[in-house]
Amino acid sequence: MSLGQISGRQLFVIANTWNDFPRENVIDVDAMPAQALQAYLVLKDRGFTDSQIELMLYHPNNTLIDVDGDGANDLIAAMIDSEDYLVTKETLGASIDELLKGAGKNDEVTIYIVAHGELVGGSVGFSFESGYTVTSKEFEGWLTNSTCKCLNIFLDFCYSGSFARSLVKAGRLIIYAAEDNKEGWFYWNWRDDLNETDRATFGNSGSAFFHPFWKKFSEGSTVYEALQYGKEQCLRWGSIDSNSSSMTQVQNPGIYAQQRSFWEDFMFYYPGGSDIFVVSTILLAIVESIIIAIVLSGRRR
Repeated sequence: MSLGQISGRQLFVIANTWNDFPRENVIDVDAMPAQALQAYLVLKDRGFTDSQIELMLYHPNNTLIDVDGDGANDLIAAMIDSEDYLVTKETLGASIDELLKGAGKNDEVTIYIVAHGELVGGSVGFSFESGYTVTSKEFEGWLTNSTCKCLNIFLDFCYSGSFARSLVKAGRLIIYAAEDNKEGWFYWNWRDDLNETDRATFGNSGSAFFHPFWKKFSEGSTVYEALQYGKEQCLRWGSIDSNSSSMTQVQNPGIYAQQRSFWEDFMFYYPGGSDIFVVSTILLAIVESIIIAIVLSGRRR
């Protein structure tokens, strides 16, 4: 899942901040909590443990969540760290901050946010059902204590491309569900309206892009392979649900990935490296001067 080889731990924060979808109808459906839960279940299937995953699941009045369409309640298998009204702007920020503080320089951290995107004064944020919004500037503030080797940020909400662009830094991989001015599509309770092939891809409820993305990742694919598959299936969802086609055809999920240069990597592992470099450069210059002086002295003889 990383930008490079990871010799340390892989740690995760998964959070959804809404249960109502679409927001205007104010109904409790499992589109967003099912999507967060799917990511958790995929990671568990890939061998990650609950000690590596912080699951923050917001699903008030929703006691049965069927992710894959088999009729079973997938909540039963989940070890939830923060639930329902304990999933707030404050607790999410604290969880991310705490995880990043505890991550070492050889570790990789992945943050996955499932939410509604908001346009806030010309910028983009994601919101909580309780009414709070997190701007990209606030979110960046949650990341200031990061000392991990790689930081992956997966953004599953409308306009997330704009949010993602403001977070681009060396050592980060950011995947967004919808480009700057586009909305993202979620669906719910489609189990009985999908054929067997489509049910295997989209399950019962989730995100038109990230559900197939995580499904592909569950098969052992790389992040880049899962990204391409998710983009293709997001487009295909429009042919399954005609109500979504005007949105999914232009949703255009994408990625920002920026590896550290050799010098940035050196400075990451050796924060005082610039001083070492200056001293070593001076010493090297002195040695070169001595060698040149000896050579010239020999020629004069």
